[in-house]
Formats: sequence, C-alpha cells, structure tokens
Amino acid sequence: MADDDWFDQGGGGGSAAPEDDWTSDEAAAPKAPPYAEPTERRRRPSRRTLVIGAVVLALAVAGVVAALAFTGGDTHHSSPPTATTPSTSTQPKSTTTTPRAASSTAPTTTLKPGDKGPQVKRLQRFLVLFGYSHDKVDGVYGPSTLASVKRFQAASHLTADGVVGPATLKALKQALGSR
Repeated sequence: MADDDWFDQGGGGGSAAPEDDWTSDEAAAPKAPPYAEPTERRRRPSRRTLVIGAVVLALAVAGVVAALAFTGGDTHHSSPPTATTPSTSTQPKSTTTTPRAASSTAPTTTLKPGDKGPQVKRLQRFLVLFGYSHDKVDGVYGPSTLASVKRFQAASHLTADGVVGPATLKALKQALGSR
C-alpha cells in the first residue's frame, strides 16, 4: 500500500492508523504549500524603501514635466514650416533653387526624351517646383527628366510613358493654376 493513497482506509481492518491519517497530530498543524519555503516569511518593504521609491518616482515625473516645458510640449511642429514668401536675403540666387510659382509657366509644346531648349527648361522648373525633381535645370530632356515626368504622370493618373503630350500638358497647367 502506498503512503499517499488516501482512498485506501487501511483496508484489512488493522487497528494501527496509517501515518497520513487526518487524526494524527501532524495533520492538525497547517501544512505549507510545497512551493513555499516553510521557514522564511515574506517581508514587507521597510519605510525607508518606500520613501526612496516615492522620491525616485517624483524625480522621474518632474523630469518629464521639465522636458515638456522646455520643448513646448508640442512635437507636431518640430520642423519649420515651408516658406511661402520670397526670401529677403541680399545674396544672389542660384539657378538651382526652387523657382516661385509666379515665375513658373508650363511648357506650351509637346516634349519627349532627347529634346532640348527653353520649353524643356520650363518643364524642368515645374518638376522642381512641385517636388518631382531635385536636379538642375539644364534644358536637356535626359533620363532624370524622363523619370520625373513619369512620376508626375503617375501621380496625375495618366499613362506614365515619360512623353509630355496633350494630356500631360493639360495636367501641368492645371497643377500650376491650383497653386
């Protein structure tokens, strides 16, 4: 007979009680769960520990408040707004800077890769103005201008073939008019 078989009540009618009988003196004392250490009790944190913890928490909160106060608490305006007025700088402007909308006009003729001249410069100024290109305005319809025209056409829901035809010219003029 196994010592831990509590279904078995001794069976054979013997008068000796098994060791794990509930009437024994050992069974009357509460047993600690098997996962707890019987001799060690859990200690409460001392008052000193609680005070130190409260001070550390208060310093952390004060640091967050101070950081928000110095940054203004608003992270949505961390980058400066884009300039909408002409600069008042006395330095001469470079030809690679973004032209103002008033001086930009859309090209008036159809254009394709390999073309050169003032109409291509108009196209390139437009592409720089609207953020489709960051290259210099050189008047040559090369691979960079082709890729920029394709990006504009895709954004305008046109066939992105890189050729500035009548539909692309119309979209260029509409974009300049809405600006």
